[in-house]
Amino acid sequence: MNSVKWNLINTSTIDKKSGLYAWYYDLSIGDHDIKKLIELLESNINISDNYKSVSDFLEKNFFIFFKEDNYKTKITGKLMPTFVGDLLHVEQCSESLVNKIVNSPTVLWDIKKIINEISVGFSSPIYIGMSENLQSRINNHKRLIEKFKNERIRIDNFDDRDENFAARIISRGMIETNLRVVVKYVSSDKNIHNLMENLLNRVNYPILGRN
Repeated sequence: MNSVKWNLINTSTIDKKSGLYAWYYDLSIGDHDIKKLIELLESNINISDNYKSVSDFLEKNFFIFFKEDNYKTKITGKLMPTFVGDLLHVEQCSESLVNKIVNSPTVLWDIKKIINEISVGFSSPIYIGMSENLQSRINNHKRLIEKFKNERIRIDNFDDRDENFAARIISRGMIETNLRVVVKYVSSDKNIHNLMENLLNRVNYPILGRN
């Protein structure tokens, strides 16, 4: 398998072969954001405010990128009214994690160091796809993400799968240079690359790849 960072994705790094690919998002934390939070926590004696500050920090720098989309629901039954609406993903931050940071703010530097060292091995794919021509498909993904970066977009405007993926990348505030793609060349004989994409999507449930 080949793992290719965003800046290295071009027509020479990925072959015109059939196979599978998975997009990943590398998390990162800015030094300025860490310093700002540490200063706030060390100067503030209000525990509840500190708890909220840390929770907001984790939401902004980690959880927001992987938040589930709303679920469309419909509940019906015999002799019952019908109920329809959205189910929202409520993020539940670990209380022990927040308390650890509140009580020892400098642990954020350790978190940053480990996060910078972690890549695909500890990450969940955000999208899994397949193609007869991986070079063309992946470069099209990159082109669309770059195209939508500075445009005002609405996710529901895009029925095309690749456009929808690019639009959701931008709507979540993902930094495109933190994206990487992992490629596995698989023969298209017997349509095995299609079968494997189907299987892997149902094993991993990538947040930006569900239909």
